[in-house]
Amino acid sequence: MSDLKKLTSQMIERVEAEVAKELVETRSQAEIIVLNGEHQIEEMQKVQQQKIAEEQLQDYQLQLNAYKVKLRNQLLAEKQQILSDCFKAALAEMSHWNTADFQQFVEGVLLNLQPEESIELVLGEQSKDVLSKEWLANIAETNHWKIVLSPEYVANEAGFVLRIAGIDYNFCFASLIAEQRENLIPLLAGKLFP
Repeated sequence: MSDLKKLTSQMIERVEAEVAKELVETRSQAEIIVLNGEHQIEEMQKVQQQKIAEEQLQDYQLQLNAYKVKLRNQLLAEKQQILSDCFKAALAEMSHWNTADFQQFVEGVLLNLQPEESIELVLGEQSKDVLSKEWLANIAETNHWKIVLSPEYVANEAGFVLRIAGIDYNFCFASLIAEQRENLIPLLAGKLFP
């Protein structure tokens, strides 16, 4: 019996050794699995954090771009208002020219014409008091023009209209400024907003 006990004891020791060995291997494998799982979880967290950071950055960029567009539009609107105010100020200044300035302008326009027929000058209602029939008769005589001052006026306008051979040439200040507006905007914008 002692042999049987010895044999049983050896068998139990071998089984215990194998179980202990398997237990060590299983623990080692479990630790590797746990470590791999932890690394995977860490990688997933990094990927998720990166994804969240990229989404937040993208949202921030979209909001920033929208704000920049809004700011640019506001700035553009303000610049357009300033330019519009410049044209209004120019019209107001021209509309209030004194007699000498207005006469100089009329004479400058007339000197550029080569009329072969008679000219009728129709004043704007706002300019009716800055030009006299006497001055017009004097300049017409000096330059040998056939020019008469019309008894009618262009309503609500400053400046004048020349009628030559049935064609009206508009020198009302609002019309002159409107015609030159597109040409003047780049020049004014360059000077006002360098």
